[in-house]
Amino acid sequence: MARASLPWYDLPEIRSATDALWDGFRRHLGRHGFDDAPVELDRRQPHEEVWDAPDLLFSQACGYDVLIAYPETLRLVATPHYRADGCDGNHYASFIVVRDGAGYDAIEDLRGTRCVINSPTSHSGMNILRSIVAPLHEDGRFFAQVKFSGSHASSLYYITNGTADVATIDCVTYALIAEHRPDALAGTHVIGRTERVLAPPFVTHATADDDHVERIRGALHDALADASLASVRDTLLMTDLDVVALEDYGRIRELEQLAEESGYAEIPHRTTDESS
Repeated sequence: MARASLPWYDLPEIRSATDALWDGFRRHLGRHGFDDAPVELDRRQPHEEVWDAPDLLFSQACGYDVLIAYPETLRLVATPHYRADGCDGNHYASFIVVRDGAGYDAIEDLRGTRCVINSPTSHSGMNILRSIVAPLHEDGRFFAQVKFSGSHASSLYYITNGTADVATIDCVTYALIAEHRPDALAGTHVIGRTERVLAPPFVTHATADDDHVERIRGALHDALADASLASVRDTLLMTDLDVVALEDYGRIRELEQLAEESGYAEIPHRTTDESS
């Protein structure tokens, strides 16, 4: 049996919609020759371990993961569109979120504060924030402390409970939390939004051949046109789908290179929650 996961935007409050979308998509996969599509999404293991499995059929990842962090594991399939403030077609942005009353109104005000990042391989939470503050660093430092939280929702909690001062939050996650968990945003506000890049893509294992990928794309297009899935697509804010080339995600790499060329390395690739 092949493996599948949809770890992005899988909030507990909308997990039933995620499962319903997968159930419908799985039916379409069967019509495109994938008889081994799993009945259930894999939520038992960390998504990186699911990605690494050679029998990975389908998942979603950050563009940074596909392009930079896991290029030998993941292959790009398609890029979804989302209906959320901050999105434009197949592009999305992050919101720069701070705690109310802290006196932070601009990026320059954040010097010496504590930032929190969801993942060391996240574009929306790490790479874009690094690129924004890189031109402002002094001797390689801008923040007083850098923490890793494990998720955008956890990053928001770090801000509301006072253990961090700023995070960049994927606008789709922000929209879903605002709708289904508004209390998680209480006591915070947005001081800006980042530039847009291509949204987190759907992926399969890097060893998949072209025919395999084309059949998955066919099933995806069928699922996007399936009227019986309209309500779950709406709940998940998903509106459309594009097939793009991996090179089209190149802006993510450019932003990383800009930070590196400026000499700013305070937000490195690592997996532990520690000060910098």
